Amino acid sequence: MKKDYMTRLERWARWMLPRQEAEDVLADYRDIVADPELAQDLGKPRAVIWALADRKSYYTWLGVFAALAVLHLAAALGYSPLTPFWHVSRWYEWGGGWLPGDPEYTILSALPILHLTVGTALCLVWFRLRGEKGNRPLSKGLPLCAVLMLAYIALAWWAVWRCCSYPELFMTIWTESTAFIGECDGPAYHGTTSNAMWAVMVWLDGTGLVTALVGMAALVKAWTRDRRWAAVYLLALTAAVLTLAVLAMLENFSSINPLHDALLANWFQPYLWRFGIVTAAGLVGAGAALC
Repeated sequence: MKKDYMTRLERWARWMLPRQEAEDVLADYRDIVADPELAQDLGKPRAVIWALADRKSYYTWLGVFAALAVLHLAAALGYSPLTPFWHVSRWYEWGGGWLPGDPEYTILSALPILHLTVGTALCLVWFRLRGEKGNRPLSKGLPLCAVLMLAYIALAWWAVWRCCSYPELFMTIWTESTAFIGECDGPAYHGTTSNAMWAVMVWLDGTGLVTALVGMAALVKAWTRDRRWAAVYLLALTAAVLTLAVLAMLENFSSINPLHDALLANWFQPYLWRFGIVTAAGLVGAGAALC
């Protein structure tokens, strides 16, 4: 009974209160629970912590948590049509592959960079100002999760390398459709995705759920345990944004549109600078979060 009460009290205390304040409250209540007379007047764990919590600080934390969660899940689950974030992948795709100086360039072309920049800045500012660094050494789970997210970042770059090295394998094969019914200004086309592209896209798409789970768990741990977990959140965000950007690049392959022709000389250059900035910003942000 006492153990169950302290377990629930600890969960609410670490969620609603700053870390050091939560530790002080838990230490006091361990003494109270150990006293049979005082233990009879204990209130419900949530009500006890709610009475001690600073409302403004708590609601601010909820707002920051919601913003960071949406930013992360929008990238991690952006390629899944079963989630409300599916349109994010379309925005990434509509950004195209143009250089900033080209007339076709729009704000969507820089969306991956903006996405990561906002998430990284908000995470670092919040946890550097409000989060608390644990006195204990890093938990074993933190480096393991970090290595897993770095592996997913490497997987995205492997897909980019494959596309750059063998672009002919990743082209969408377009054929004129004779079964099209309706009015249009020109012939209708039907696209068939190559097997190589399908294989890479399945590998990349499979990382979304893992990065979503790891990133959200790290976000919670960064507030309730050790702010250095924010580094794992930022690596997960980087992996998710980079993967979604690479998937958008693959979706843009077309053999009938010269702006996205996979066999066009130096076709990949407009993508690489964005991928490079996203990766570098994510790694720098994660390093800053560990300090």
